Amino acid sequence: MKRFLLKTTALLLLTLVVVAVTAPEASAAKRPWEKFKYPDLGEIQMPTYERVELDNGMILFLAVDTELPLVQLSATIQAGSIYEPAHLTGLASVTGDVLRTGGTEKWTGDEIDEIVENMGASVETWVGGSTGGAYLSALTEDADKALEILGQILMHPVFDEDKITLAKSQVKAGISRRNDEPMGIAMREFSKMIFGADHPLARVEEYDTIGSITRDDLVMFHDMFFHPDRMYLVVIGDFEIQDMITKIETTFAGWEKASAPLPADPATPDFPRTVNVAAKDDLTQSMVLMGHKGIRNDNEHYAAIQVANKILGGGFSSRLFNEVRSKRGLAYSTGSQAGTGWRFPGTFVAFTGTKCETSEQALDVMLQQNELLIPAWL
Repeated sequence: MKRFLLKTTALLLLTLVVVAVTAPEASAAKRPWEKFKYPDLGEIQMPTYERVELDNGMILFLAVDTELPLVQLSATIQAGSIYEPAHLTGLASVTGDVLRTGGTEKWTGDEIDEIVENMGASVETWVGGSTGGAYLSALTEDADKALEILGQILMHPVFDEDKITLAKSQVKAGISRRNDEPMGIAMREFSKMIFGADHPLARVEEYDTIGSITRDDLVMFHDMFFHPDRMYLVVIGDFEIQDMITKIETTFAGWEKASAPLPADPATPDFPRTVNVAAKDDLTQSMVLMGHKGIRNDNEHYAAIQVANKILGGGFSSRLFNEVRSKRGLAYSTGSQAGTGWRFPGTFVAFTGTKCETSEQALDVMLQQNELLIPAWL
């Protein structure tokens, strides 16, 4: 099978061509959207919250909601796979898993499972690309116990060897299945074309990188990145604000601040336009992708990009769907993604799945539709 991974050098934005007409009636006919009537937008009521910075550098956002006897806590931690060594790709995600399953100095992972299950609560941890996280949900009457468990997990994990072995086996099982879906292959290779094969935003776990991870590596990663001054806690639910602040201070007492600054974020490079083929000969269909590095969500053109993507490939009435599928019957699935991100630029991608012999034809149609939307400000 052939898949074309084409990286363009332009962001997409709807370009309007204004044609001058003399008759007012003709001008009005060209603007049917002006006849649409929309109700006023409803007022958005943001909940009242309080921001507190503790002496250890931890930042709290607290919002009281007594509608249900429930407390929910979400933590964002400045730790991610962008900081892991290339030869240990997968270390961050394994750390995030075993942080929860591997137990603490006070309870084993299995004991935590039993306690949490008996309370009908949830306590989870993970580490993603650029941030880690923790989540707690418990009835008000069980919130103190759940908070104690979460504090032990974040501050005093033991990273049990058996749980590390299990987590690594699960990752390896995923590696063994990752070539089952053509779109998964295409998107993986597409990211390498956009950022570079060795870039932290494009690297993927391999058997040897997972096999190289040891308990000492997990301990090192935790010691380096898990500190109170690198964490934000959002707490919502049935509690008294000052009481919750005191409980959090008590739970995380003695947790030391980070002793070194975070490593610099990796730069996102710009590459020239290329055409790339990844061959998989046992398939009769090809995945055709084209795109480029996208934008951050704070870009001034964010809203325009979202609108343009909706027009291009954002649904059953989009241009790609109409031109590639409906009119020419070249694909069952086709569309596009806007390519925006919070911390790093996202990746814009337009895609279609088609027969191998119609790959070039589908690509030509996709290019035509993209070129209609290239902005004048680029």
